[in-house]
Amino acid sequence: MIKAIAKISFVLTLLVLILYACKKEVTVIEPDLPKNPFDELLSGGNGAEDDDIDSSTIVGIHKYILSPRCALSGCHDGAFEPDYRTIQSSYSTLVYHPIVKNNTAQEFTYRVIPFDTAGSLFHERITNCCFVNVGDRMPQDGTTGNLLPQESIDAIAEWIMNGARDIFGNVPELANPQPTPYGMLVYLNDTNGIRLDTVRPQELYPFEVPKDSIIDIWVGAYDEETPLNELTYRKINFSTSINDFSVANEVALDFVTSPHIAPAFNNQQVPYFFHYQLNSSAYNLNDIVYFRIYFKDEHHENPTEIPSDGSQLFLKTYFSFQIK
Repeated sequence: MIKAIAKISFVLTLLVLILYACKKEVTVIEPDLPKNPFDELLSGGNGAEDDDIDSSTIVGIHKYILSPRCALSGCHDGAFEPDYRTIQSSYSTLVYHPIVKNNTAQEFTYRVIPFDTAGSLFHERITNCCFVNVGDRMPQDGTTGNLLPQESIDAIAEWIMNGARDIFGNVPELANPQPTPYGMLVYLNDTNGIRLDTVRPQELYPFEVPKDSIIDIWVGAYDEETPLNELTYRKINFSTSINDFSVANEVALDFVTSPHIAPAFNNQQVPYFFHYQLNSSAYNLNDIVYFRIYFKDEHHENPTEIPSDGSQLFLKTYFSFQIK
């Protein structure tokens, strides 16, 4: 029995030695990771040093002034404007941005106006101790020793007077909206006649115009900068096709110096300076005539078109009439 156990133990030991001798040694070779081009940038190897950032640019102003001095918790940290958390939020809430709080003389319109420190509220708030009340100078509590150093104020002034350029060096331009029509009225013969644009089977359907009659169409319009009598394009266009105005009858709108006062689309009383008289005898009974209004000022290449091809169907039918 003992000899049998010894024999079995010998056999097992021999198998272990054979298996161990046959085992291949595996060597794992870790590949080199590809070079990350940002490693050196983040560590400062090839990145821009602080000395390379111009303190009188929006990047420098944000880095050296707005971020450490103004974008603090409870201040301009996004809780209210201007928002100084990032360069972009700083720029977009400063340059040509309408103000919220004005001085008693109501002298300011925008927080920053390029080339104009005197008209820029931002510059006023960091230099004037008493914008409205004593202690109004920014940063908050500026009268208690928290004033911006003069070199910071000079950097902001230089940025504004250099055009308040963006991060790409572009001088911003104040957007000038297209002239905007705000109302349309139609009378039989003249403004003493029956108002026709309210005579519709339903509210947004074509209004009804008597056959062989004169109708007086009035249009109200607004432009932010250009006087209405100086608009370079003011016309009205008629077509019996709802979308095809390629062969339409386009005519000039007449301008009057004494406007007709009447409700606009919002029912407020507003002035109407433009009108056109149309003879309905040019159309057949039951014809539906669509019309469009065009305005353009010197700041734009193409005129405003109301309604346009992309307008909703109800707007196109609102600007239309049917011969009855």
